Amino acid sequence: MKIMVVEDDLICRKLLVRFLEKAGYTVVEFESATSALQAIGEATFDLIMTDVSMPEMSGIEFIRRLRADARTALTPIIVCTANAEKDIVVEAVQMGIRDYVLKPIDRATLLPKIEEVKGRIRPPLADPTKVASTLGMDGAEYKELLTLLVKNVSERLAEARAKIESGDVQALIQFARDVSCSASNLGADALQNTATQAATMPTGDSKPQIQSRLASIEGELNRLQQAITELS
Repeated sequence: MKIMVVEDDLICRKLLVRFLEKAGYTVVEFESATSALQAIGEATFDLIMTDVSMPEMSGIEFIRRLRADARTALTPIIVCTANAEKDIVVEAVQMGIRDYVLKPIDRATLLPKIEEVKGRIRPPLADPTKVASTLGMDGAEYKELLTLLVKNVSERLAEARAKIESGDVQALIQFARDVSCSASNLGADALQNTATQAATMPTGDSKPQIQSRLASIEGELNRLQQAITELS
């Protein structure tokens, strides 16, 4: 598991890195959100740990940008915070972040939290062999249909994004419903779950929130594409 650690305080950052590396994780550290964002295009991370109070760019703005990017829209995030930063934690929770650890951080709290987050990560495909058998297909036929699903959703994603930009909020709801149904038929459980959540979004969501949900679907689509390439 590869973890991004974003923390401007040197000692706190080094402690986090030491705890995580000793637990067997691969860690890449950054002293600012700005430098961390620059690295997103160069590497993929399974988990992001970030401080909330940092110079240049706050942890909240950092999270907002991560959630708007398809490459990190689904990446689990753990917020590192102090007791005095409760208002910031509330804001993070409103953005869908529910995992945090309090400073000073200790191993006894940190490592179980990471294991808890890992346990909630859904694989792109539940059980490819079982699903293919249920559908009466061999592996090649199943892979072909999955590839077609990714192609179709990718094309419709661009259409939905254009409609949303023009103010058609309902376009995301209908698109997400269709994606959820198609993904369900082929056992793409993670994509189905993400699309279902997008389809049931509150009608009063802001444009950035809508775009974030669209980015989540795109991010899950990318994970599914990678899983397809790994099928035998």
